Amino acid sequence: MQNSRGQTLKDVIKSFEDRMKDSVVSDEEYRVWLENEETRRINEKVANVVPRMYLNSKLDKSIPIDPSKSFYLHGEPGRGKTHYVYAYMIECINKGVGEPVVIYFPEICSRYKNASFKDKESIILELQTKRKLIVDDVAGEIKSDMSLELLSNMVNYRYENMLYLSFTSNLSIGKLPYDDARIKSRIAGIVMNNKHTLITKKDKRL
Repeated sequence: MQNSRGQTLKDVIKSFEDRMKDSVVSDEEYRVWLENEETRRINEKVANVVPRMYLNSKLDKSIPIDPSKSFYLHGEPGRGKTHYVYAYMIECINKGVGEPVVIYFPEICSRYKNASFKDKESIILELQTKRKLIVDDVAGEIKSDMSLELLSNMVNYRYENMLYLSFTSNLSIGKLPYDDARIKSRIAGIVMNNKHTLITKKDKRL
């Protein structure tokens, strides 16, 4: 992008840096420049990890959960679960506190099903060791032995190592369609009482 003088942003930044070296930039100019650079860096990071439709998401403070701790957010489709997750991610980036990794569970299950043995190990390791992990739409996947294997490995490891693990789902924990009761029990143990049901009169997307 060019300004009215035909300068690109790179030209403007280089010119400013040259002036800094020559000590012709005031403290106030330098402070403003640093603030603008930080804003640009944050906006770039947000754009790289947040889907476009959620870029303007704002965290709903009225939802009575603490997203800095493992949580479980459920409700019917279109009630704002994924919106909440990405709003929390944006807030973390803005505060510089370390944003969570968000995975769409049906998609990661599909990847796992079609992966080689080596790649399966890599996917499991990634889900086990990410510092802050949010699983979006658990129980939205096509149920199979492989999806159950993936979920079980992830939940058991993070439960035993007391690692942050949050979930969104259309279903409450008790109604999750998994025959292995340990999975539901450990999910409940991970999120404790930090859970909430989103209820609105209709799908926000309609």
